[in-house]
Amino acid sequence: MEITKRVKIFISYSTHSRRDKDTASAIKSHLEEFDMEVFLAHEDIRSGENWRKTMLKALESCDIFMPIMTESIKESEWATQEMGFAFAIRKDKMILPLKDGANPRCMLEIFQGLQCAYLEGGNEIDSEKTFSIIIDELISGGEHPDQYKSVLKRNAIEGLLRSKNFMETRRKYMVLRKYDSFTENEIDSIIEATEKNDQVRQYAGSPGFFRYILRTMKASLSLQQKKKIQNLAKN
Repeated sequence: MEITKRVKIFISYSTHSRRDKDTASAIKSHLEEFDMEVFLAHEDIRSGENWRKTMLKALESCDIFMPIMTESIKESEWATQEMGFAFAIRKDKMILPLKDGANPRCMLEIFQGLQCAYLEGGNEIDSEKTFSIIIDELISGGEHPDQYKSVLKRNAIEGLLRSKNFMETRRKYMVLRKYDSFTENEIDSIIEATEKNDQVRQYAGSPGFFRYILRTMKASLSLQQKKKIQNLAKN
């Protein structure tokens, strides 16, 4: 079943661990570039708000429950309760544990989870590579085949016009390179974003992406599209 609404993600983690909070914040930032609504307790619960009610509402409404499995989360009473609650109401939800030094626990032991990526030579999280691992799983669908594949593609293309910097543009292209075909309208939207947004047009990786389009889709491109893409591939 294809998702047509905005995807909601609940990230569960230990709020007492600076590392866990930093990891959760970095992942949230990357996902939000693709128009996903991501809930983090330490960022999204306002002062004076009924936090229990807010947490339950976010858990009930999320499409994806993403706990960050660390040694710290084992000591978090609330995170343990979040995991139990998410499992109990998991019918249409994707449960996607991220493993950072610990495996899924309690009722989530039945889920294999995704291994976080680390910077070379240490145990510091590489948020860019970890984000790419998450995207691969969402595109493949896991237990929910193709559910997020179309919406990620659409959001990446539409998001190019809004890219604020080269790193954001790089992430959009990284996601789009995971697809081997685009419709005529999608190609036109990618070209338009490149022509209108300096952060896309001037990004060093843009020519390489258009060469990728030429390699994979040359036969199905219109003459006008081919001419524009060949020009963009040279710059």
